[in-house]
Amino acid sequence: MLVAVGKATHMVMSKVLVLESSPEQRAGLVDALCEVPGVDVRANVGDLSSAVRSLIIERTDMIVAGTSRCEDVVALLAVARECKLEDVVIHAPRADEEASRLWLACGASHVVVGSIDELASTVGALAHERASVPEQSTTRMPVATDAHGSAGPALDQAALAIRMVAQARNVKASTEVVDLAQLLRDAFAVYRRAIPDEFEVIIESAGGTPPVRCNPKEMERLALRMVLAACEDMPWGGKVWLIVEPDGEDHVLLEVIDTGIGVRRPTIDGAQVSASRRHPGARARFEEIETLVQQQHGSLFVARADDGRHTIEIKFPAA
Repeated sequence: MLVAVGKATHMVMSKVLVLESSPEQRAGLVDALCEVPGVDVRANVGDLSSAVRSLIIERTDMIVAGTSRCEDVVALLAVARECKLEDVVIHAPRADEEASRLWLACGASHVVVGSIDELASTVGALAHERASVPEQSTTRMPVATDAHGSAGPALDQAALAIRMVAQARNVKASTEVVDLAQLLRDAFAVYRRAIPDEFEVIIESAGGTPPVRCNPKEMERLALRMVLAACEDMPWGGKVWLIVEPDGEDHVLLEVIDTGIGVRRPTIDGAQVSASRRHPGARARFEEIETLVQQQHGSLFVARADDGRHTIEIKFPAA
């Protein structure tokens, strides 16, 4: 559908994620959907972990899922519900009334039984309907702030999306020797779209930094929680730096700096993390961070910067 914008027109495309574990069936779905006007197949994947990552990174408008691996489809429907994604179309090659009721009960918007042509027609109708909805204004506004001016609601959604990805990856706890800065770069390449656009995460590292021994997935979780905590006091957005550098020969230092007001009211154990009256959830967030740091055999500090703000520093033993 063409939508008028002044004197110009443009096609509003629906970004579609295809999940189907069978490569042959997935190829058939993709070929059919690529012919549907208004449909942009942004990702086609065969497993749940890749589907959840694509759902967040590509900001998908619609999911089309085959049923070769039913457990993956059920799990993805749960993720779609949490992400408030309404258009989820299930393609079932064979008629199964009981299974169709299950898909609908789990949150599917449509179940198409039979030919791929019928599936393409259903997806096309949904894409046409989406194209008919006026686009939202792009006027700059605070990031989903609450009554106190906190960016908490948007960041809570980000944290939820991050948890869903972590659950989908289903990685067993194990320790590895890793380059911490590279681990953080790889993590935020996956999670960058889960964090509101108004926040920029910058990762810097100093040469000669030794590796650390850690559980990589728990270290990712720690870094993400620290970034979300830093974003909490930046309702208009801002930048967060994660700086990795050597601390002597035996330790690696991770420093978190942001363009907000910094960590306030150092209160926990004198080692100092924030517990703000204005954001009563801050203490719980930092207690979680402190626990994650301890699990990775690190030490949490709060340093006072030249401008009077407090910034978080975490020291890890070098491998």
